[in-house]
Amino acid sequence: MTSTFSRDPQPRVQYSGDGARTSFAFPFPVLASDDLILFLNGNPATGYALTGLGEVDGGEVIFAEAPASGSTITLLRRTEGIRETEFVDGGPFRASAINAELDRIMLLIQEDRDEHNRSLRGHPADGDADFCLPAAAQRANNVLAFDSA
Repeated sequence: MTSTFSRDPQPRVQYSGDGARTSFAFPFPVLASDDLILFLNGNPATGYALTGLGEVDGGEVIFAEAPASGSTITLLRRTEGIRETEFVDGGPFRASAINAELDRIMLLIQEDRDEHNRSLRGHPADGDADFCLPAAAQRANNVLAFDSA
């Protein structure tokens, strides 16, 4: 990545297919092709190429065949949580290396926040709500529901 982020993009975008369009932008940085997950109607997509990997402003997914009219295309970034640089005591400390590591951390934070915002959670004013589900055997053939309490 050539520079640090100047904005805070969502790491997920969705489009509707029209049967003709083959190119769909991902307006967020993606470091490697394995870090972008594509779904077509909720299923893993195939038959596409990527441009713009490593670019701060993102790139495009180009399908070999246009997704059908009415289909849903989901582009989702899931960055691999690894460290690529080891800083050795007394060794060189390059700004570009530390910026790359900090950028990776920011991508992971954005993805975690996106996942958190789409998850079931208690209202902050509810105090210590426990959403831990019982073991699978205990919840088998039961329905998750809420009563008046």
